[in-house]
Amino acid sequence: MPPAELYKWVNEAKEGQQAAWNFLYNYFQPPLYSLALKIHGNTPAAKDAVQDSFMIAFLQLDKLKDPLAFPAWIKKILTHNCYRSVQKQRNIENKDPLPEEVPDLSFDKKLDELYNKFKLFESLEQLPEILRTTVLLRYFSKYNSYDEIATILSVPVGTVRSRLNKARTILSELWNKSQGLENISRHSEIWNKFYIWAFEEYMIKNEPRKKLLDHIDNNMLLQLTSGKLLRGKQYIHIGIEDDINYGVGHDMVNSVTSGSVSVIDFNNVNSKEYPDHCPTGSAVVIYRDREKVTRMHLYDSPR
Repeated sequence: MPPAELYKWVNEAKEGQQAAWNFLYNYFQPPLYSLALKIHGNTPAAKDAVQDSFMIAFLQLDKLKDPLAFPAWIKKILTHNCYRSVQKQRNIENKDPLPEEVPDLSFDKKLDELYNKFKLFESLEQLPEILRTTVLLRYFSKYNSYDEIATILSVPVGTVRSRLNKARTILSELWNKSQGLENISRHSEIWNKFYIWAFEEYMIKNEPRKKLLDHIDNNMLLQLTSGKLLRGKQYIHIGIEDDINYGVGHDMVNSVTSGSVSVIDFNNVNSKEYPDHCPTGSAVVIYRDREKVTRMHLYDSPR
């Protein structure tokens, strides 16, 4: 591809033009799949590695400073993914470790840091709700290990893995389409700003506290870290009053939204008088219907 064309397509994709991302996917998928086959052989792992690599590139495209570096950049992502998969398989089989010339396998750590700075494209909203929720937690929340996601959603770890694989497949199919949605969802940005404002301010100001409580449906279904289910918003109201009475604050509030699902995570800041009152961090998964919270998962980090 001529440099001028590559520059154009990558920049348009970074701006959120889905058609440009579709073009990049269709253009680079064949050579990347060929590379994956050389590493994995003709196995499902080769296809999975390519899909996972495009998922990662899709989510962190705005971090690529030089559009002309896209081919080498996504090739490096794929190479890390492939050898990470090979390493895991060899560990399972109790064979010798990979030779020293294998690229650094620390990409798993980089993957776990994919939150807080990335924009969601509207194609992510095409995923079914359960898949979208799992993707948001895995790639955008700091509580993103398989075990933590399984705890938050009250499902087995195997279900988490299955949902992520299914999400990658659906996104792959969406990117193969010639037409796509062209703009980043402004709707998502509005919800993110609201939740960040509300969670940072409700302990000290009445307005965000009232708006947050009014936003919750009276018959909301709440699931706690323990798996216990509660009906109604009384628990949230009591929790807010408890935070105020004990001087608890929230820091580093992060919110990411896709369609009717939002994931909010934050650090809890305890007062000097009650330093152990709250765990260090919490995450909230919110499901909306007609702009009201109808379901919520509340997860507290281990003490």
